[in-house]
Amino acid sequence: MDRLYRLTQDGLCSQLNTQLNELSNAVDYLITLNWYDGEHLSLLMIAAKNGHDDLVRILLSYYNSVEQVELKGTVKKPDGEYIGGGTALYAACFYGHFTVAKTLIEIGHANPLQDTYEYPHCPLLIFATTMDRLDIVRFLVENSYSDVNETKSTDRNRCTALTWAALRGYTSIAKYLVENGADVNYCCSSAYLTARTPISFACQTVHVEVVRLLYDAGADIMIRNNTGRTLLDNAIERNSHPMINFLLEKSINTIEDVELAVCSRSYRSFSNVFSDKVVSLLKLVLHQRDLLQKPKICSPPKSIYNHEQECQTIEELAKIEGNRDRMYIETLLIRERIFQSRNSIEIIECLNDYANMLNAHKEFGKCIDIGIHLFYFRQQNHFETSLHGFVQVCQLVFEPSQIDYPTSIYSAVLLVVIATKILDQQENTKEEKKLIYNWIEVLCQHKMITEHGLTLIHICAMKETNSNVNCRSQKLRRHLQFPNVAAFRLLLYCGRQYLCYDAVDFSNGNTALHCLCRDSNDKEFIKLLLDYGFHVDCVNEDGYLPIDYVKNDEIKTLLKSKTNPSRLKCLCARMIAQQCFNIECLGPPSSCLNQFVLLHGGLHANPTCGTANDKTEL
Repeated sequence: MDRLYRLTQDGLCSQLNTQLNELSNAVDYLITLNWYDGEHLSLLMIAAKNGHDDLVRILLSYYNSVEQVELKGTVKKPDGEYIGGGTALYAACFYGHFTVAKTLIEIGHANPLQDTYEYPHCPLLIFATTMDRLDIVRFLVENSYSDVNETKSTDRNRCTALTWAALRGYTSIAKYLVENGADVNYCCSSAYLTARTPISFACQTVHVEVVRLLYDAGADIMIRNNTGRTLLDNAIERNSHPMINFLLEKSINTIEDVELAVCSRSYRSFSNVFSDKVVSLLKLVLHQRDLLQKPKICSPPKSIYNHEQECQTIEELAKIEGNRDRMYIETLLIRERIFQSRNSIEIIECLNDYANMLNAHKEFGKCIDIGIHLFYFRQQNHFETSLHGFVQVCQLVFEPSQIDYPTSIYSAVLLVVIATKILDQQENTKEEKKLIYNWIEVLCQHKMITEHGLTLIHICAMKETNSNVNCRSQKLRRHLQFPNVAAFRLLLYCGRQYLCYDAVDFSNGNTALHCLCRDSNDKEFIKLLLDYGFHVDCVNEDGYLPIDYVKNDEIKTLLKSKTNPSRLKCLCARMIAQQCFNIECLGPPSSCLNQFVLLHGGLHANPTCGTANDKTEL
């Protein structure tokens, strides 16, 4: 075999021919792969790689079969990389021996659609494109061995060579393919791809020259990827100034489009990296405004924005870029200017987010100002101000298909939190507020609990509830923090006669006060529960009172003030529980008296006695 290899390597046709004639099993040698310096090759591959067309013809004359022609080995490319699963045709093409490649296709019937191990499902045209080999692409197309539109990957994506050229940013290949009729608006088949057309692939990978080429060739620039992102969205996400400049240059987008897209992605809590990106892009916009002599038309200063005004120059922006709060105000000012000019209702959502953030920081005066500001905006632009739509959504919690659904109670609590935000807005009428109050009252009447015995007030008092809102949109999660005093207060205000203050969960026998003392140091929140009569000496299954979870001295003092002096019936109930007296004579386990004993240590002394989730009259 080594002698055959050397003869083939050196292109010694007559000697190889003689040697093969002397072999009784020559075909076996022709379909055998051997390792040579890291390559796994057949004799045909060696001849093709070295450009020996005469030798290729001799080898085909001995055995012109798919078994030899499509045999897959490991071919080393000129750049030192390897093609795993390459055939003789791949070897000829990647070493530029196109006469040999033509012989293999036309005499040996080599298949240009054959793939490799490295790129399964990709024909030679697409593989050559991914390797930026324009010479191979040209050879295949000009000899009609491959078609720029019909030759596609055989996987579910069904990508063309132009798709890959756009993705990799190979402008020369993309230009050649377009000039030879490639469909610039071809859409890949798979819905799993983020981008599906050549221009969306090129924009996603920020290859501006390819985008320019495709745009000039008539590519659809309004295309969105499967997540709804536009070319501008992708450019901003990747902080590509050249791409944004191109979109502005071709009037595909306006300066206002860019400003809005940038600012809509920024929040007060954004990371330093993202903050730097926002500043960078806003400086780009200001530079473009300066070039086009297109200054901003700003409204007078407003108290809701701390009487700040938009930056008109890069120098002004540079002065505030280190102040994240001021940068957040800057993005709000920009969005309001654009939404106002477009008469867009999106300003309401934008400012509601701002109001909710201020409310969380107890800046109630500004919240009222925003409410008034939005009220006048709605009135001037004839936008609906009614809360009926929100209440209709709330009513869905009571649908038969939802009432017993495990997560419905969490959805109900989230709606209560949202209601607290809405009720903070001063433009609501008494009738509209009453709609919300009535809904919450009915919610409390339903006495919903989780499979672990958690009630509405448990959920509002627990930090663990935060993990149950992770499935919600990021926009919503920013305003859902637990324990949540506003939601708790609203439940008490609307439905206190239906709530069981001393209900215990099934896992640990904790009341809502246990949960709050464990998860919060908010003295005012805990005082709220005490003022409403929550029982301070309930004992859970671990034998702990709410005060046992408190580390803050002021809160401990507050709780002790509610237990001194102890009420006689509480002392008696605790003694009965601690001494494990037989309480069957007091009535069934669900009786008020037995439940009262359970709350004072019965759960700890005998966890199987029952639960305390019925309302207990103390």
